[in-house]
Amino acid sequence: MATSIRLSEDIERRLDALAERTGRTKAFYIREMIQNHIPEMEDYYLTADVAERVGLAISQWPIAAACHLMAHPGQCRARRLLLAFLA
Repeated sequence: MATSIRLSEDIERRLDALAERTGRTKAFYIREMIQNHIPEMEDYYLTADVAERVGLAISQWPIAAACHLMAHPGQCRARRLLLAFLA
């Protein structure tokens, strides 16, 4: 599937330099970044969406869940923690 995105000049330069130095394409690195970081984005944005829909501020989450989120920002499943709290 083809998708187009706009990048800042700085990011474009950095991506060009990375691709040139390594002999890989910019598309390769963009795919890698998306594949490696989409779970974090899903956790963050889907959790924020659920919290907003139920009127729950992050400050209302249990302390343990908040500590876990801070200790493991890229590895946790925040959505599950929030849903468990709401259950």
